[in-house]
Amino acid sequence: MAKLKLENFIQSYLKNVVPSKIKNGYEAWLRQNGTDGKSELSEAIGKLLAESEKNSSDYSAIAETISGAGMKNSGYSKYLAESALISDKKSLENLLSSYVALDSKNASGYEKEIKRIEEERVAEEKKAAELQAKEEAKKEAERIKKEKEAIKQAEKLAEQAKKEKEKNQKAYEKAMNKIYKEVEAEFKASGIVDYDKAYAYARNAGLSEEDAKHLAKTYTDSSRNSKINKVTSAIISKKLTRNQAKEYALALGLSQEDADVLAEFAFKTNESISDIVSDDYLNNLK
Repeated sequence: MAKLKLENFIQSYLKNVVPSKIKNGYEAWLRQNGTDGKSELSEAIGKLLAESEKNSSDYSAIAETISGAGMKNSGYSKYLAESALISDKKSLENLLSSYVALDSKNASGYEKEIKRIEEERVAEEKKAAELQAKEEAKKEAERIKKEKEAIKQAEKLAEQAKKEKEKNQKAYEKAMNKIYKEVEAEFKASGIVDYDKAYAYARNAGLSEEDAKHLAKTYTDSSRNSKINKVTSAIISKKLTRNQAKEYALALGLSQEDADVLAEFAFKTNESISDIVSDDYLNNLK
C-alpha cells in the first residue's frame, strides 16, 4: 500500500508541481552550465532516509519502492514529508522547495541563453545583410563610376576627333587655297585660252571640280578677250592683212575659229573696206 501511494504521488508531483522546462538541447546545456538539482535532491533525501532508518523498521520497503519507481534522480512529494517514514518533515520540504527553485533557475538560464543565441543569430544576419548591401552598393558605385569614366573617355575621344577633323579641314582648305592661287597665277602668266586644257590642268593640280571650272572659265575668257582685243587693235593700227591677222592670232594662242574670224575682220577692214557693213561686227567679235 505504501509503495503504491508513493508511486502515485511521484507521478502527480512531476506532472503538476515541478516546472517542466526541458526542451531540445536543454539537458545538454544543463550539463555544461546548470546544476543537476535531481542528483543533489536524491543525495539529500538519501541522507534523510538514512536518518529515518533508525526510527523505522520499514526502511527496507521504502528503499525498494524508491528504487522501483526510478526516483534516484527525481523530485519528491509532500507525501514523503507527511509520512511517518521520514522524521524530519521540515528538512524534506526545504529540499523540495530548493529543487523547485533550482529547476526554475536552470530553466530561466536556458531561456536566456536561447534568447541570447537567437539575438546573436538575428544580429549576425542583420550584419551580413548590411555587409552584403554595402558590397552591392560599392559594386554599383564602381559600375556607375566606370560607366561615367567610359562616357567621359568617349566624349574626350569624340572631342579630339572633332578637333582633328577641324584641323585637317583647315589644313586641307589651306592647301587648296595655295593650289588655287598657284593655278590662278599660272593661268595669268600663261594667258591660256583653251577651256578644256585649263580645266584639266586645274583638276590635275588637285582643285575641286567647282574651283577648276571657275578658274578655267574666268581666266580663259579673260585671256581670250584680251588677246582678241590685242589682235583687233593691231589690225586697225597696223593695217594687218587677212593672213597677218590670222597668224598673229594663232601665235597668241587663240583658237583656229577665233583666228579665222579675226582674219576675216582684217580683210574687210584693210583689204575690202566696202564689205564692212557696220561697227557692230567688231563688238560681236569681242
